[in-house]
Amino acid sequence: MDLWAFALGQEDIMRIYVMKHYWEVPRFRWVRFMKVETKSNMKRSRQFDTFDKYVWQDVIYIHTRCWWKDWDEYSNYNACWGKEFEENNKELFLEWIDDEFDPTYRDHYFKAVIDDKYKEILDMFNSKKDE
Repeated sequence: MDLWAFALGQEDIMRIYVMKHYWEVPRFRWVRFMKVETKSNMKRSRQFDTFDKYVWQDVIYIHTRCWWKDWDEYSNYNACWGKEFEENNKELFLEWIDDEFDPTYRDHYFKAVIDDKYKEILDMFNSKKDE
């Protein structure tokens, strides 16, 4: 089962969960629920090592088009409120890494807020895995 393709069709329910718990996500591209992910088969790299570290954990991976580039008032990171996004979620924020393939993107990792909606989303993914 291609869970990523399935997730794209479930974007609304996942976006609602993210917006409820992680403030307003700047330049939001997608979210992944690491509890149901599988380890990557990619060549070892810092980005994929970071991803693999959180597989099977209650962690939310949020992909944004909000990178650091240069620390100045005109950088995309500042212009899209990337620092505020991370600081407003500091009790849940774990780490970030800029995308190795396209450095205009950033991967943010947060502790999952385990509520009924989170459990519903995991159940949805797990039922698809079993098909």
